[in-house]
Amino acid sequence: MADFLKIKYRNSCDLGGSVFSNPSNVFHYVLFINGSDLGEPTYEIIDEGREDGDKNFQADFKKLTKKFNFTLPVPEYIYDCLNYIALHDFIEITSLTDEASRVFDFKVDLKEWINNGGIAMVTVSFTVDYVINTGCCNNERVPYQPCVACDTDITVVDWLDRSDTVFQQPLASGVDNWTTYLIGDISGSTIINNILYYFSLEGKTWIPYTVEENAAICFTKNSINYKFRYDGQYWQPYQVLKSVVNSGVNIIIKGYCLPNTWAHVYISTNGINYTATGAITNEADFEQTGVTVSGLTVGVTYYFKFYLYNNNCNYGYSNVETIIKT
Repeated sequence: MADFLKIKYRNSCDLGGSVFSNPSNVFHYVLFINGSDLGEPTYEIIDEGREDGDKNFQADFKKLTKKFNFTLPVPEYIYDCLNYIALHDFIEITSLTDEASRVFDFKVDLKEWINNGGIAMVTVSFTVDYVINTGCCNNERVPYQPCVACDTDITVVDWLDRSDTVFQQPLASGVDNWTTYLIGDISGSTIINNILYYFSLEGKTWIPYTVEENAAICFTKNSINYKFRYDGQYWQPYQVLKSVVNSGVNIIIKGYCLPNTWAHVYISTNGINYTATGAITNEADFEQTGVTVSGLTVGVTYYFKFYLYNNNCNYGYSNVETIIKT
């Protein structure tokens, strides 16, 4: 049991004089509040789905949203701080029972000034992504883990194989000081051993970034938006399709996910209107075995993407890949 409510926060970009984008570390603030806890939660259920032929609504996605608020008296400088926290894109609150939650929609409302304006009575409210139900009986509840987000302002110039001339001969290749590259073994369809480096012109050497585990980067290469998560040793791709291939009468879709997540494939014939298809799959099966889609028409162009989520994080949709059914 902790004695303080803990609010940890940071931002993807530099903000208000705070440097969050220093490549040598991931900086964050922590505010401790004594004598307050989260109070009683309220709940809201959001349904997504479609009507069947009998006009009955069939939900294939449900999200239970958990909301908290608490009221406390604070001096003006803490009132300033709470409002400043609301500007940041990563906020995590740890309760007095040591339960950590990534929070969204962080708001601070002033109820009144007391003690001749010396103390502000404020209400802090926020939302927690809590439980998702896809209707799949094989889904298992996984423990809470912080949601992964692109939370550092790192500009990746390129993603290269470690045999590339730019990495092997940076000075001759004209690599600028402090520019950042993701280097890995990426020949063929293999994507392994990715390390994020920045180049030191003074030391004439590549220096690995020092970041926290689960830090993430996002960049675009060949018109594909890539996301990578740091697992403590290497940077692993996630929320991106690995392959979409014809296989006999079927099409097999594979993709990269995060640990303890599920993927649900969506299909379209016009790139606008998508419907869910195939089985909901855990991250290991989706990357290695993939999802098989059958009953498709030869000669038609199909668009595929997948939705990534777990019990407390909604990551949204991946990139889109197209394929003509043969």
